[in-house]
Amino acid sequence: MKKNSNSRSFNRKSDSGIQPTMTAIYAEDVKMDGNLSDTMWSKAPEYDFELPVNAYSKEPESLRKSLGDTLLEKGTVKLLWNDRYFYVGAKMEDSDVVAEGKADQTHLYQTGDLVEVFLKP
Repeated sequence: MKKNSNSRSFNRKSDSGIQPTMTAIYAEDVKMDGNLSDTMWSKAPEYDFELPVNAYSKEPESLRKSLGDTLLEKGTVKLLWNDRYFYVGAKMEDSDVVAEGKADQTHLYQTGDLVEVFLKP
């Protein structure tokens, strides 16, 4: 991770072997209202969602067929940080908003309508 006073950059692994970098912009105050029009969010770079190659290669064939191997709708993410928090702002297109998982411990990642953030110290 690279660090200066205004941003932090995070390398993430890619199936191509290239290490793309995502930068989180430092933000003193972040308005948490579900709206990314705040000035701080406008300063953060925007990154397109990606579906990793072979993301579901170990899943049963029936699941792989239902999920497919390409993203059907667009999404972007922006990152902010300060001394207390790490902020993730996401915009997603979804033409069919549904809630399929109704029970605890449901594997929501298999439903397709989901964003997950994994952090590794």
